[in-house]
Amino acid sequence: MQSIKNNFYNLYFLSIFQIGIAQFYPSKNITTIDGLSNNSVNTIYKDSRGLVWIGTQNGVNVIQGNTIINLKKSDGLAHETCWDITEDTNHNMWFAS
Repeated sequence: MQSIKNNFYNLYFLSIFQIGIAQFYPSKNITTIDGLSNNSVNTIYKDSRGLVWIGTQNGVNVIQGNTIINLKKSDGLAHETCWDITEDTNHNMWFAS
């Protein structure tokens, strides 16, 4: 009986430990100091090529590796604010502004 109780406690603590370490996700905060056009982010999209697109109040940002490229109205956006980003089947990017 004692061994069943010990096995139960071991299983319990092992499962608690596993749940505890499963909640940590690697992440990095990116701000205007790093090159983001605005800290007010409306949408984030990862495309089929692995590029991360971020729609902000001041344009669209593309993150490829450690490089941030800012796209603004002068680059062809209809408006500065981007509310949504999606990709079609032809790998064209669409921005709701």
